[in-house]
Amino acid sequence: MAGRGSIFSTFGRPLSRLKRCVAVEFDNGDEALLVSEEVCRQYTFFKGLLDGKFQESSERSVTLTEISRPIAKVLLQNKDDMAKGLTRENLMLCLVGLDFLQPVDGKAVREAMNRSIARNHLLDRSGLCRGLLNLSFENLFVRELVRNYRDVLTACGPFVLEHAQRVRARWERSSSSWPDTISRYVVSLLSRLLAGIESGNHRPSLSTIKRFTMKVTNSSTFAEAAAEVFECERLAEEIRIEADKPGSVTPARSDGFSAWIRGLTEEDDSITGHYMNVEPPAEETKSSEDVLLKDTRRIEVAIRRHPAMHERSVFCYSVHQVEVGTCGDDEEGLEEDTCIVASEGFAFTHVDPHTGAGMPIFSMGLLRCSMTHVESWDNHEDKEAFGEWGKKLQQAKNHIIIRSHPMRCLVLHCLRMMICEGHWADIQVVGSSITREVAEHMAIYLANMTADGVSPLRVLTAWMSGWDRQRHMDEWDKGRVIEAAMARPVLEAHKRHIVPFMRVFACLVEDRMDVLLPVGQVAFNCLDVLSSVLFSVVDDDDGSEPSAVSGRPRKRRRIEAQACVSYSFFKVLLDGEFAESSERSVTLTQISRPIATVLLQKKDDIQRGLTHENLVDCLVALDFLQPLAKQSMSKTIARPMIRKQWLNHAALCRDILTASFRHPFVRMLVREHQEIRRAVAPFVVEEADHVQAAWTRKTLAKYMVTLLTCLLRSLEAGTCDISLSSLKKFITDVTRSGTFPEAAAEVFECSKLSEEQVVEITSPGDSEGNQTDDGRYSVALHGIPSVDDADSDLSEDDAEDMQLQLADVSSFKITADYCGPTNERTVFCYSLHVDVSIDTDKEPIKMKKAHEFFQGLGEPAGRVRKFVMGTPGSTTTSTLIIPFEGRHRQAFEDKDTPLASVEASVTIRHYPMRCLALHCLRLMIREGQWADIQGVGAAITRQVAEHMAIYLATISADGVSPLRVLTAWMAGWDRQQHLAECTSSEVSTAARSTAVMDAHVADLAPFMRVFGPLIKKGQRDVMMARIESLLKKAKPGILRAFIELGCGDAGHVEAADGGPRKRRRIELGS
Repeated sequence: MAGRGSIFSTFGRPLSRLKRCVAVEFDNGDEALLVSEEVCRQYTFFKGLLDGKFQESSERSVTLTEISRPIAKVLLQNKDDMAKGLTRENLMLCLVGLDFLQPVDGKAVREAMNRSIARNHLLDRSGLCRGLLNLSFENLFVRELVRNYRDVLTACGPFVLEHAQRVRARWERSSSSWPDTISRYVVSLLSRLLAGIESGNHRPSLSTIKRFTMKVTNSSTFAEAAAEVFECERLAEEIRIEADKPGSVTPARSDGFSAWIRGLTEEDDSITGHYMNVEPPAEETKSSEDVLLKDTRRIEVAIRRHPAMHERSVFCYSVHQVEVGTCGDDEEGLEEDTCIVASEGFAFTHVDPHTGAGMPIFSMGLLRCSMTHVESWDNHEDKEAFGEWGKKLQQAKNHIIIRSHPMRCLVLHCLRMMICEGHWADIQVVGSSITREVAEHMAIYLANMTADGVSPLRVLTAWMSGWDRQRHMDEWDKGRVIEAAMARPVLEAHKRHIVPFMRVFACLVEDRMDVLLPVGQVAFNCLDVLSSVLFSVVDDDDGSEPSAVSGRPRKRRRIEAQACVSYSFFKVLLDGEFAESSERSVTLTQISRPIATVLLQKKDDIQRGLTHENLVDCLVALDFLQPLAKQSMSKTIARPMIRKQWLNHAALCRDILTASFRHPFVRMLVREHQEIRRAVAPFVVEEADHVQAAWTRKTLAKYMVTLLTCLLRSLEAGTCDISLSSLKKFITDVTRSGTFPEAAAEVFECSKLSEEQVVEITSPGDSEGNQTDDGRYSVALHGIPSVDDADSDLSEDDAEDMQLQLADVSSFKITADYCGPTNERTVFCYSLHVDVSIDTDKEPIKMKKAHEFFQGLGEPAGRVRKFVMGTPGSTTTSTLIIPFEGRHRQAFEDKDTPLASVEASVTIRHYPMRCLALHCLRLMIREGQWADIQGVGAAITRQVAEHMAIYLATISADGVSPLRVLTAWMAGWDRQQHLAECTSSEVSTAARSTAVMDAHVADLAPFMRVFGPLIKKGQRDVMMARIESLLKKAKPGILRAFIELGCGDAGHVEAADGGPRKRRRIELGS
């Protein structure tokens, strides 16, 4: 057996002398390991084989097919030594191996793994955390590691947003019963995600959370998803709060909850049921110490969540059960931990569709709203259960069980961001989608928001405006909203929103005096409020908000005809045979009165009426009205945006970009003004869904390419900073890939979302050439003369610069160079196509040439051209040679037709999505993510990956070793397939250059371990001989570095490729 021979050769002594050892062999023929039986018995896998009646037990030999030798070497030792062997590169494989081997003492092994992970700061890399989370859904050992250790769970939690399908599976499976272990695990991940958002350590975009909730609930819109989440209890986390001191508030727990419980006698007066209190629970003046359980008439509990003092805090919980039990003493007839009273929380009349029971009433908080949740119920039926037990409430074990709802909290985070960004129309849709009873309950909490800059009146106006006005609000909910929203501090702080709120709210109550009286009382005592209300009514001012949210205006506005006919909408109605034409009256249903007031006037007045707050609404309205002079109107709108620096506001730029996808006028504004385009382009990474539509269906493809190109310019200039994880996620979402390597392969193996620029060569033979419109590329055409004349003493290069005659030209050489700004952030990717035309006495001569196609790529096959790409510090000239055949030259014999008579056009196709992938590759190189680079290099089709390796070999940025990059890039390739001749030649030339030898000789030996097996033996021998020659001539310092660092340290190479264990010896000679 091959493994047996290797055991003796490795250890140098007979197997019989090694007591109680097990030979661990591998099915790929790798050298066997001898492991002590004590270590093997740490794992259930080995224990079962060795203790059972199996062949392995008698032979003391086990073959592992699921684990490689390097990983087994780490795992098959005691747990402390195992933890020391963990690295960033082998951690994932080790965890998979442990899940397969099943440690007997799994908790101790996980503890050792956790210590090693923390000590080596392995969780600092997002790629590793993402990989851990992926594994945890499939591997129990990994799941327990993530779930049981807070630091690991906190690091992995944010990436649960990338696993909507897995969360959806638990959402559909969850029910009122206690969920399964994976559901509890998902809830833990969601809770840590929420903690990261609240602390500010993780900031997912609004669109990302919306998309996640929609996928989890299988909804087509976010409003439907919000309704699904708030109309049922799913994926909830149960929290048990101990209230052992009746009448006293328990100290706030680590999760922010505090509770209070008390028993009431016949003398006490209290409300029975559920209610909210703005004030926190206070110590009662009358102690509950003297209240006997048998004398209690009512039991009351209060829960409060104490949020951090910032706007990012949200929460949502419901009371599931309150238990009052014995203290576990020796009272006769009462067993230890017996529950005497168990009351469930109060519920809505709305029935949870998944349980068939009334949904429990919940409390929620956002934007510094935190109210005390109080529930009180009569105890007439239950108090008899205490019998003659003469104990007091404080002597019993009292527990309050609540349910926290992380999915609802994610929806509240969306609502919080929508409020802060002013998405009033979207808030209206959400408020009208949720069932009315629940939406009214939520309005109470929205009325109690106290965050700076947030108007509860404005929020309630939007929230309620879509409700059915034939149905009046519940009296209890109405009273709570009036108490909070019409308090004097609120009305004084948000005067401009009083009238819009009253118009909506008054239609939802039975007696409108309930709305008018509180405002009247405040107005009587506060002149500012009174004047604001009066002026709003006189001017018919609804707060400068859209009619969809604030109600239709009562008065008509007269507009000059000249202002109306400047819009296609009015011109068609007034000039056609419509009622509007004869009546000279038009009703606008899509535009509010304040926005119409701004737009239906002269252009100079429009500029003065534009504000930061109404800009987006005005842009949407202009798209509806369709100005006749769109270019002029676009300039009118853009001027104050740029002059007043509104584009410095991220929320505004995000809204403009979102509107541009739906409204052509906004799209034209962005496309035609560079300052606006430059401001909104960085937010395109948050709109992967729209870009994905362009990627698959070519919807708005040209516009998307424009945005992506502008984003690339910002990244290149350093004016936009987007994280590597955000770029990776964007590319992965656009291509609908499972991982970034798959996404990179998709991007480089097709030509989607690309743009063309055509350059006319006006001066053939001119060395300066002609540039593209954006000045990024320069192309030139030269003639290469025939060298058949033996008397010619001109070199080919010399002849190119002369005024050649076409009769002397053997071929045309077209060169293309990147001439844009260059720095360490510069990347580019393009391909060429050339058309040449020469007039003759007969038919013109036409010739074409383009970069060759990759074989077998694209749909249909052969549609993906080879490309030129630029990496940090590299400068590459692309050259195309077009032969000028003899039959063509004959037409110019005996004629003085100069090269300048040639007409040529060069089409340059630019690939912005590939450039974004190259930016990711650049950042991965800078951060040393060699394992991830290996994954990308292995995922891309081999011929494309080899083509890219030629350009990676030319990297010359400071601190970047092309050898190290190539080592990782090629490490995952199949070594049975040799490199193409062109690739091996270009890569080997770059590897043995003087600059590389001087700066990166330490990476030469690891590079050769990977590169050597990929080239043919003859090529390998030639290259080794040349390297040997270079090392002989090298400075002593370089030679010493090669020996000490290159040959002596292969650890970092095995991280990239699991490289060979044996090293090649190089004879240096004397």
